[in-house]
Amino acid sequence: MKTSLSVRVCKRLERTVRRLCPLIEQQVNTKSSSPWSENDLRRELVACILGSQVRHEMATTALERLEQAQLLHDTWWSGSRDTFESKGIIGDVVDYVDKVC
Repeated sequence: MKTSLSVRVCKRLERTVRRLCPLIEQQVNTKSSSPWSENDLRRELVACILGSQVRHEMATTALERLEQAQLLHDTWWSGSRDTFESKGIIGDVVDYVDKVC
């Protein structure tokens, strides 16, 4: 009895996989192959880091606030390391987070 149940489950799984594979292949082939911009990748990275540490709602809110402060914008990231440190950006970020939280 146990073997027949196991065989039925395996056959059902195989049928499911056979139906899903063409659908997945179609989705992969129809997706646009537009590359992500550096800003998109930066935003995704920050979202992943935030999301790994806090609840989704908090991570989303923090990401929105970082974007409002233009801290993910290309112009903010395009400066040299000396510019970054000399402007006291880290202090500005801490002040901004304190102000909005």
